[in-house]
Amino acid sequence: MKKEIKIGNKILRITNMDGDSSLNPRNKDFDEGQLGTMICWHSRYNMGDEQMNSDPLEWIAEMLDTDVEIFCSDNNIEYEYNSTLKKALAEAFMERYVALPIFLYDHSGQTVSTSPFSCSWDSGQVGWIYTTDERIKELGLDTDTEKYNKEWLLDNLRHEIKLYDQYLQGDIWMYELVEEKTCEHCNNTEEEHIDSCVGFFGTEWENNGITENLPEEFTKELLANPELD
Repeated sequence: MKKEIKIGNKILRITNMDGDSSLNPRNKDFDEGQLGTMICWHSRYNMGDEQMNSDPLEWIAEMLDTDVEIFCSDNNIEYEYNSTLKKALAEAFMERYVALPIFLYDHSGQTVSTSPFSCSWDSGQVGWIYTTDERIKELGLDTDTEKYNKEWLLDNLRHEIKLYDQYLQGDIWMYELVEEKTCEHCNNTEEEHIDSCVGFFGTEWENNGITENLPEEFTKELLANPELD
């Protein structure tokens, strides 16, 4: 998959970067400004930031400073690992923390979302993305202001999952801008590198940052004809 635009003697090439693990948005070297922590469990894949080594319900109980048996007793719930207990623990967790569940659809590729997929056979919950008061303060976000309210924080967690989903699907792009120059003596044409940059997630060109780097004439042409070749 690629996109090529030629204007005059200059050529813009946008190419796919699928398989480049250095662009995993959960790598701390990639972005140290992540709001959320992704903790996941899966029998075959290492996903997110941390791999859960305990039962998911026991982990939630621990995050709530209790254990499953005491939680059941405090909330008048039968001490039995069932959907009722799972729902109650999830609700308590999302009330204590700014958090969203992570669902994986695994069929001829992987895609993740904060909402369940319609196919229950090939999908299910594989983790949580959440943030803490300590992390919010580390990032200098004042939650007492109207801007940084809970919905704003949740939107940012959703955005982090969207980026991770694009990474899993190989929806990451780079561009190179070159100029064709013809030798006046031998008439041989070669390309001279002008600029390049990597790490643009998704093909919403106006929103993924790529147009901020391009000359105006290429930006206009790309937005007028955004489809891949």
